Amino acid sequence: MTVANITPELIKINQIITHEDIDIVNLNKVIDCIRKTKEINPIIIDEETFMVIDGHHRFYAMKLLGFSKIPAYLINYRKDYVKVNKWFRKIVFSKGSNVDKILSLIIPDTEGKVCINFFSRKFCSNSEYTLYWKLNIIEKYLLSIGVNVIKNPKEGIEPPYLDKEYVLSIAKKGLRFPPKTTRHSYEFIIPSYRISLNEFV
Repeated sequence: MTVANITPELIKINQIITHEDIDIVNLNKVIDCIRKTKEINPIIIDEETFMVIDGHHRFYAMKLLGFSKIPAYLINYRKDYVKVNKWFRKIVFSKGSNVDKILSLIIPDTEGKVCINFFSRKFCSNSEYTLYWKLNIIEKYLLSIGVNVIKNPKEGIEPPYLDKEYVLSIAKKGLRFPPKTTRHSYEFIIPSYRISLNEFV
């Protein structure tokens, strides 16, 4: 697939489904940016199911701003040129913090068929979906006590793998993973230009 094949289309917002939740702070930043620039980068969606692959915050921003359509690149999510990758969690404790004491406050959960090792503790759940939400709760707790959690492509705690069919099944059920759960990559170049909102008002 080449750049020439990828052109944005206007898609009705009520046709689109999502697979991730959003972060309110980031959402407000996106809304402010759209209001200020009157422009938006197209989101990326699956051409068959209209599931958002990338661009959840832009999607919700446009929806909240009252737009009925949004520019989007339509691609075939099931093709090999789309990869689902992970966001690893690098936990950065502040200097002088008692790491063992902090970790002792996080109660392990060993019940379930899908597990993740979080330092010396094991966390399990009956599905990848609920395990990701458990991990999200732990991350929020750590952030609340001043422990930095950095999501990155390869370093730190490794979350469970999610395949495309599972991601699609979550979206079709009307459920959403926590923000920044999936990390998609593409074996082609996504054009990087913004579209004026005046073009489709």
